[in-house]
Amino acid sequence: NDTTFLGLEELQRGTTPDMEQYCVTIMALFDKKGGTIPDMEKDNTMAIALLERKEVVGADAELAKLYLLLGASRWGQSKFDLAVESYVKAEQLSIKIGNEKLLGEIYGHLGNLESERGRYTSSFEYCIKGLPLWRKPLSFTQTGFAALALLYNSVGDYETSLEYCREGQKILRARGEIPGHIYSLMGETFF
Repeated sequence: NDTTFLGLEELQRGTTPDMEQYCVTIMALFDKKGGTIPDMEKDNTMAIALLERKEVVGADAELAKLYLLLGASRWGQSKFDLAVESYVKAEQLSIKIGNEKLLGEIYGHLGNLESERGRYTSSFEYCIKGLPLWRKPLSFTQTGFAALALLYNSVGDYETSLEYCREGQKILRARGEIPGHIYSLMGETFF
């Protein structure tokens, strides 16, 4: 039984209090099953239900991460409204615990999701919320700058799109990281 091997039964009984291990277990279960997006949605829904049912003190950080993953799994199935609901729950928890990095990532996901479905005003609003976070060294995320670049690219403002790609690239270089994703966005925008 996959769940026994991964310790999920212990988590369900509440004998494993380590929430970080819990998230690792859920992701390992997802990977072991073959990694389908519907499985990811189901596993994250189950993990969230267990954490919320057990009312574990200090679980808000892990719940926020799980809601982010749930949003991504729903987005991957074009369940846009359900994805937004999941991201909003992750947003609320991130604000509650003061996790700006996770909050910035959430705004990046929401900005990209809304651009994908053609809701550019909504995408812009999420990007405006995220931009001050993305510019901070500790809460920088490529997802955010990608959301801005794709948004402006989608509406035909290629110069602004490139400006955000360059800004993200500059931050990544200052951090000693390779801006691979940003380079690909610049290529899409420029060519």
